[in-house]
Amino acid sequence: MRIRLLNGESALAQGITELIRRLNLEKKAGDLTVKAVLRGEDGYTFSRADGSSYKICYHARHEFFMALARIISGESRGTAARRLDAGFLLDCAKNAVPNADTLKRTVVNLALCGYSQLYLYVEDCIAVPGEERLGYMRGRFTADEIREIDAYCRLFGIALIPCIQTLGHYAGLFYSHVAQYLPIYEYEDTILAENEPTYQFLTHIIQWVSGCFSSGRIHICLNDAKQTGLGEYLKKNKYKPRASILKTHIDRVCAICEAYGLAPVMWTDMLVEDDTLDPQGLKNLIADLPKNLTFMCYDDYKKSEFLYEKLLKSNIKAFETPIFCCNINNWLGFAPLNYLTDTRLVPALDACVKLGIDRVVFTAWAEAGGESAQLSVLPSLLRLSDEIYAFDGGRRTDRLAKLLTGYTPDELMCLDLPNTVPGCDRARPANPAKYLLYEDPILSHYLINADETYRQYYLSRAETLRALSRRKSPYAYLFVTLYRLCAALADKCLLSAEIEGCYRAKNAAGLKEIAA
Repeated sequence: MRIRLLNGESALAQGITELIRRLNLEKKAGDLTVKAVLRGEDGYTFSRADGSSYKICYHARHEFFMALARIISGESRGTAARRLDAGFLLDCAKNAVPNADTLKRTVVNLALCGYSQLYLYVEDCIAVPGEERLGYMRGRFTADEIREIDAYCRLFGIALIPCIQTLGHYAGLFYSHVAQYLPIYEYEDTILAENEPTYQFLTHIIQWVSGCFSSGRIHICLNDAKQTGLGEYLKKNKYKPRASILKTHIDRVCAICEAYGLAPVMWTDMLVEDDTLDPQGLKNLIADLPKNLTFMCYDDYKKSEFLYEKLLKSNIKAFETPIFCCNINNWLGFAPLNYLTDTRLVPALDACVKLGIDRVVFTAWAEAGGESAQLSVLPSLLRLSDEIYAFDGGRRTDRLAKLLTGYTPDELMCLDLPNTVPGCDRARPANPAKYLLYEDPILSHYLINADETYRQYYLSRAETLRALSRRKSPYAYLFVTLYRLCAALADKCLLSAEIEGCYRAKNAAGLKEIAA
C-alpha cells in the first residue's frame, strides 16, 4: 500500500511512512491519496472524496493518524469528538526498561488509540554524567536513546513526559552504600530534604532531562516518602512537621524545574494522606505551593461511578483542576487482569466527564520486577480508547485491534486466562497463576483449595493460548509465555494435594512416582 499526502506537515509524511512499516502494510493492496486539513476543534472528521481519495480534518497530530487508521481499515467516512485528554504511564524502572523497538511500537499504538501523552516512569534509570550509580545494572536509558524516542513521539503527536523521583524510591541508589550519596541519605529509599547536596543532585538530573525531552513537562512524583523528616533529618535538625518540610522541598524542586523550562506535575498522596493536616491546613498548604505545579490524584480501587465521584469531588475541592490517574492492572504476577478495566476504570472515566475533569492518565506498573509483559495491557488501552473519544456509530475497537495486532479484542482478552480460574470473583483482583506456581509443594497453604477442575482448566487454556501464539503477529510472544505458564500450572496446581494424599495413605510407590 502506498499513501500519498497532498498537503500537511512534513512530520505527517514521515509518520505515514513509519505507520506503513509498523503495520506491515507494504504488501496490502490499494493506494490512498489523503488531504490533511487542520481545524480548531478537538477531534476529527474524514470522508471519501472519490475513489481512493480522502480528506481528513484534524486538531491534534495523533488524531490525523486515528482517522487514517479507520480509512486503512475500510471505513469511508467518520467523526470522533474528544471526551478526555488521555495519557499512558509506562513503568520502566522495576527491571523493565524497554528497548527502542518496544517503545516505538507503544507510541504507534497510543496514537491510533487516541492518547496524546506517554509518561516514561524511569525513577533513576537514566545515564546522567557524574551520577554513575543511577540505574546501575538496571538497563538505564542514555540521552541518545531518549532523544530518539522523543523524536519518534513527535511524528505521531505524542508528548513524551519524564517521570523522575525527587524524594522517595531511591533504594537502588543506596543499596551499595556508595560514599558519594551518603550526604543525601535520609532513610532507606528516601533522600534528605532541606539539604544542599540533595538539590545539587536533583539539579543534575533535571538538567539532563531538560536536554533530552522536548515536551517541556516533567513528573516529579514526590510519593511514598512518609519517612521524610524522621531519619537523618531528625539527627541533624529539630523535629519539624512533614508538611512543612515538604513545602520547602517542593518549592526548591519546582524552582529547579522552572530554571530549566519544565512545568512540574506531582502526585497528591503525600499531601492528602498527611495526618497532621486538617482540611483547612491542607488548603492553606496547597495555596502556598508554586503556581507552575500541576497535581495528579491517583486511585483505581473504587467499584462504582458514585464512589469515584465522591473521591473526585474532594480532590477538586482541594486541587481545583487535578489530573486523574488510575491503573491498568498488570502488576499482580505473570498475567494481566484486563477484565478489571470495565469494572474499575470505565466508571472512573464516566465520573471524570460528569465532573468536568478532562485530563486522565492510565498507569501500567511493573511491581515485583516486571513479571507481566508491558504490552499485555493492550486490550485495556484499546477498550479505553472507546471512552476517550465519542465515535460515530459507537465502538471501533474491533477493527483497530485487528489492524494493530492481528487479533480480535476477545482474543487479546485471553491474556487474562491464567488468572480467571473456576470460581474467580471478577469484581476483585486475584493472581492464582502466581500463587499456584510458587506454592511450596511440601508445606502447601491452607487457603489454596485447587481441585481437578483447576487441572482441566489449565490444560484447556494452554491449548487456547498455544493456538493464539502461532498467529503471525508481532504480539504472538505475549501468548507464548502464558501458554507455557498454563501448561506448567496444569502439572503443578495439584502437586501439593497429591503429595499429601500419598503421604497420608502411606503410599511410598506413589511418592516415588511423583519424585521421579
